[in-house]
Amino acid sequence: MVTKLNDNAEKLVLDIISRFQRRDIKGSFDAATATVLLMRDVISQSRWNTAAEIMDIVRAVGKRVATAMPNELTVGTMTRRVLYIIREEYAADESNRKSSQQNQQTTAPNVIQLKTLQRLVTVKLDQHSAYKEEKKDLKGSLMEGLKELKLELDNSRHNISMHAQDLIHANEIILVYGLSTTVESFLLSAYKRHSQKGIRFFVVVVEAAPSYGGHMAAQRLSAEGMATTIITDAAVYAIMARVNKVIVGTNGIMADGGLMAPSGTLNIALAAEAHAVPVIVLSALYKLATTFPCAYDPDEFCAVGDPEQTYKYADAGIHHSGQIQTPLYDYVPPNLISLYVTNSGGHAPTYIYRLLSEYYHPDDQIL
Repeated sequence: MVTKLNDNAEKLVLDIISRFQRRDIKGSFDAATATVLLMRDVISQSRWNTAAEIMDIVRAVGKRVATAMPNELTVGTMTRRVLYIIREEYAADESNRKSSQQNQQTTAPNVIQLKTLQRLVTVKLDQHSAYKEEKKDLKGSLMEGLKELKLELDNSRHNISMHAQDLIHANEIILVYGLSTTVESFLLSAYKRHSQKGIRFFVVVVEAAPSYGGHMAAQRLSAEGMATTIITDAAVYAIMARVNKVIVGTNGIMADGGLMAPSGTLNIALAAEAHAVPVIVLSALYKLATTFPCAYDPDEFCAVGDPEQTYKYADAGIHHSGQIQTPLYDYVPPNLISLYVTNSGGHAPTYIYRLLSEYYHPDDQIL
């Protein structure tokens, strides 16, 4: 079924797609925040009467934006979270209504159990029809739920950083890759807490060519007084024998427990495996995607960036027949990852599939 949006909602969708395409929205956190704010405005400005109607609208909006930005997984993840909130608020209202009705009348226990079983079977057979009843205060409940979701996003980086002092110890050498705000916040949190006790640790930053985000990361960390060394990408394997831990960020967590990470992360993970160095991934759960990597297309997420960073256009005439590719992402399989540190705590890669059932509804796996 094709869901037609009103003029206000259509304008909001076109605006955020334009912002994504102009790269005005950069990074997973900004993309997730923008998606939640978009859904809030669409829900408040659209005309709908039932939960089924607003779910169709949210699903249509999320699918359009996700199709326009296929490599930004957080658009799809936040759309599914919003759908989950709608289902939860509807179920809570339905539960309260049923409870109120049961309190007003006395019914035999076996009759109650029979009605409960019948309701469960009915909902299982036709889940979508269960959301077609009008709820008076549903819009207000959804606004509160989206407000809590936005607060969860804002606090996610802080909640991850709370685990820093438990994972980084005295005199350890920590290797990080490129520029990641989450990793930077994590290291600074450990540094501030350990420095009060006279505990020191050392950070090795990989420069992450050709963007060289590691240079900026090293400058920020050293400006805070942290012992920081920057190395080239080619020196990773040579220094890995002296590293105690590898800490990296990610663009998305795949459903199988693997990573969609900045290009170059796979090389670091392979070097860490060769030297038995644990790889710790810092990621908020808004990056948890329902997508499995494609077995017959390993380059599925290999978006290509601007080759001018690697090879100047002015020199193109010298090797006019050459092909230059600048991949933006790597897929890192779960067997190369030791631990995920999220805003809800630490999780093994094999536990990721369990988190999917806690954060998303099975009917929303495909938008």
